[in-house]
This record gives sequence, structure tokens and C-alpha cells, in this order.
Amino acid sequence: METSDDNLFRKVHTLAQRQLEGALAPHEQREFAALLEESAAARRVYAEFVQETACIRWLCVDSMVGAPEAVTPSRGGTGSRTQPSPRRVAMFAFVAGLACTVAAAAVGWNYFLRPDSVAAAVGATAAPRTIQQPSIADQAVATITGLQAVRWLDDNVATSLLTRCRVGDRLQLREGAAELTFDAGVQLTVFGPADFEITSPTSIRCVRGRVTTLVNERGKGFTIETPKAKVIDLGTQFGLNVSEDGETQVVVFEGSVDLKYDALGDHAQAPSRRLEQGDALLLKNSGELQRVVSVARNHFLGGVDGFHRSGAPVIVDVRDNIRKAENAKSYQIVHAGLDEDVPCFVDRNHEWNAMVPDGLPTFLRGADYVMPFNDDKFIRDLEITVYLARPANLYIFLDNNMEVPPWLVENFADTGVDIGLDGAHTEWHPANSLGVGAGRSVDFPFSIWRREIKRPGAVTLGGIKPPKFRARGFNMYGIAAVPIE
Repeated sequence: METSDDNLFRKVHTLAQRQLEGALAPHEQREFAALLEESAAARRVYAEFVQETACIRWLCVDSMVGAPEAVTPSRGGTGSRTQPSPRRVAMFAFVAGLACTVAAAAVGWNYFLRPDSVAAAVGATAAPRTIQQPSIADQAVATITGLQAVRWLDDNVATSLLTRCRVGDRLQLREGAAELTFDAGVQLTVFGPADFEITSPTSIRCVRGRVTTLVNERGKGFTIETPKAKVIDLGTQFGLNVSEDGETQVVVFEGSVDLKYDALGDHAQAPSRRLEQGDALLLKNSGELQRVVSVARNHFLGGVDGFHRSGAPVIVDVRDNIRKAENAKSYQIVHAGLDEDVPCFVDRNHEWNAMVPDGLPTFLRGADYVMPFNDDKFIRDLEITVYLARPANLYIFLDNNMEVPPWLVENFADTGVDIGLDGAHTEWHPANSLGVGAGRSVDFPFSIWRREIKRPGAVTLGGIKPPKFRARGFNMYGIAAVPIE
């Protein structure tokens, strides 16, 4: 049975093929432009088309051995290595034949897509040119695959969806967000105000702004240089924020990065520090590294679609009593983000899910929530302080396999409703896999406890006691808050 996803894939595939052949009719040009502007899914399909064509360019034109895999965004927003679907195999086969034909006909990849606007992108027809190996400075290495409420610093700049970007291009945003898909296997989202330059097919220099990267196996080694640091990606998803005075914050959401830093800017002699999933550090202008105790996950992973959040945050900060200043572990606060299949912890890939197909309880949907550390389930004397900006109902999700701690009984009331945890594959649970959708693949039920907080301020939570029988596994509690209107 054909799905809507198949229809979208076929439509983008057909229009992209006709675009490459210079055969789009005027009405098709307008249709393609509107589709790509309105649909994030269509832009993802087109981005994969761009990357896979680049792969074949390397195979057929540059005589490179082995086809690099393309970025395949997972439902969680991170790159993943998956078995290719028949649709992707079909696309790859088509693009392979087309690219080799293009190579034989002496049409260089450097001229595949060179528009400055959507209309030009889907309508331009260029005469064949002799293949030349371009200099690094002339290479088109990335495509703008998403824009959201963007205002460029120079109002005369007409950088639009599907514009191809070259080494040496400098992009300056007043506001909004722009997504770039690099041919090398990297998706980059920049949030304004920002100022960055593409310095090679696998690197940028950022002097200001927030940047989030999603790097697949092929894109390992992608580098972001700032005035005081160099961040080398090792196949991961991480965020970077460069302040106006050049201080650099690095947050690792998945995988790991190497951070080279030197207050004098001499990166060649700079010391290096490996940051793992859940780590966050601030490099100050003095050269000192400082722990970032909590970060707002939305600031980096909002994406170009719907990154604006309505309403003021409820949870504004989180602290604990166990981690010293040199520790790099950081809590992540997700504003208005509690939903199906969202991550539970910073140091595991488990997800929250409803217990029933109807979805999460209404009173929890869209709540602010905290991603704590699952390993903190072992710390009896733990104290976590949550700072609330306004009156709220504060919720604790307690693993039903855990003993109920006294501080929870004394200060909270059991709602009688449960939420589920979908356990990810780990060395302790090798048979686990993540499901999709409400009521599916729930491995651990959690009871939901509520406390009404009538005034803004700090609320301190305690530790938990591991169960006597651990064969089934157990988890740290979750934290969420909903404003009292």
C-alpha cells in the first residue's frame, strides 16, 4: 500500500530530476518552490537528493572509492545509520546513472545548483560546460535547506532556500534560523544574530551566534572554529554558542567532540578536552573552562520549523549538590516540550511515552521538563534544586520499581496516573529498542506525583533508594512543571 510519504518522495524526486535536466515547465517551477518552502519533509528529501548526488559525483567524477552514506535524520532529530529503504535504493540507483551520464557529458557538479533564489533554483537552465576541478575557494559545498523568520544583516542579500554556498561565503543573520546541509554529511542550523564563514567543505568559522550540528559517520571531523576555540566533531550532535565578546559554550547532545582551546587563539598548541554526551562547558576569555550546570535545550535544538515558543518558561534553572566546578555534566531543560518519544535523560537515550494509545495525560502535554542524569539513581544524598519562574504544578515521575522516598510522600501527592519509559538499547538491556507512538514499547511504568507551587522560587528534591531486586532494572525520576494560569 502506498503511503503519503511515498507520494511525497516520488514528487520531490520527479521534480528534482526534471530540474537537473533543465526541463521544468513554469508551473512546475512554481509548484516545486512552494512545496520546498512549505514542507520540512520535502526539504529533507531534497537535501538527501543533494547529498546522494554529491556522493556519486565523488564516485564518477573524482574517482573516489566507496559511497559515503547520507544523513538520515531520525525521529529524535539526530543522525542515524539505518538500512536503506527500497525508495532510497531506487533514488541512489537513479542518481548514480544520472551522475555518471552527467560526468560523461562533461557537466560538472560545480554547476548543479547555483541559484540565489527559489525561483532560480527550480527554473534555471544552464548550458553544459567542460568539467574543471574547481579550486577550494570556488567549491559549492552546502545548500540552504531551511529558513525560518530570517533577516540578513545586509538587507540587499537575497540568500534564499536552496541557495548553494561556497567556501569563503560569509553569512550574517540579524534574527531567525537558517539550516545548511553540507555535501560532506553535516546538517548545520544557525540561530541569529549570527556571523559565520564557510572555510572548507568540512569547516566553518563562527565569530558570533548559536550553531547546532548533526554529523553522520561520513561527516566525522567537521570543525567549527571560534575566536578562542576549535570544536572537532567525532560523529555526534552538539551545540555551540559564541557570545558577542567571544566566549564559547559547547553542549554535547549525543556522541562526543574534541574541544581545543587557548586564550591567545593559538589553536595549533592548544590543549584538548574530550566532551561526551551530556557534557557542557563554557570557555571564558581568560582561557578558563567553566561548568555549565544547565542549558535550555530548545535554544539549540528548536530547529528551523517552529523554534519559537509561546509563553515564558516555567523551569529556568537546575542545580545539584554533588558535582564540583570542574565537572562537565549539565542538566538540560526542555521548555514546553513534553510529548511522545522525547528523551528522558542526558546520559541515556530512553524516551517518555504514554501508557495508552490515547497519548499523554492532558495535564502534562507541553510541560517544561528536566533531563537529569540516569546514573544519579544511585546517589542517596542527592539534592536537586529546581528554580521556577512562576506558580506551577511540579510533577515527579517515579519508577514503579523503586521504593517511594520519604521526601516525595511528605511533599507530593500521587495522581494515580502513570507515564511510561521506553528503554533504549544499552549493554545492560541489549534486547531493547525504541518504539514510535503512544502506548508502544513501554518498558517501565512511572507513577506521576504532583505538588502545587504557589510562588516562584526554588524547590529542592532528594535522592532515591535502589530496589532490592535489580534484575528488571531501575531508573532515575523525571521532573516536569506546568504553569498555574
